[in-house]
Amino acid sequence: MKKDEISRDTVEQLIHAFNRLRYTEMKLSFPSQDWKKNEGKALMFLDDTAEGEGKMVSEISQALHVTSPFATQLLNRLDKKGLIYRRMDQDDRRIVRIFLTDEGKKTANEVKKGLNQWFFQLAAYLGGAESTQFAGLIHKMSDFLELGEKKDEKKVEK
Repeated sequence: MKKDEISRDTVEQLIHAFNRLRYTEMKLSFPSQDWKKNEGKALMFLDDTAEGEGKMVSEISQALHVTSPFATQLLNRLDKKGLIYRRMDQDDRRIVRIFLTDEGKKTANEVKKGLNQWFFQLAAYLGGAESTQFAGLIHKMSDFLELGEKKDEKKVEK
């Protein structure tokens, strides 16, 4: 079959695979764990990006794909746990910047180690060849999604 000739069955298999993945992830992410999952993502985001200037709530909510009120609640929980601290921006006192505490950096590293362990287990399960193929397909899908975003941007510009 040529690249242009995509069967209805192939498309249905893709839909089924994505739905199964989404359903499995939803089953594994109970509401109480959503907080933990998002806390880990927030800590890793702050650890990767916040050296020096810190991050605003809007930047964190954008990175996590959550609303600003949700991000604020999440940050309040992290603050109560002593993992972050807030500081007013030196140039604009209306802006509050978020930083990791030493304990927050330590916890972010633990989250990263856990994530790396999960990927190691996935690679062991798939094997080297399938892991490489899977990574290539994910990159290709990301290229496709980014191309779609660029097409949408062009539509807006016109």
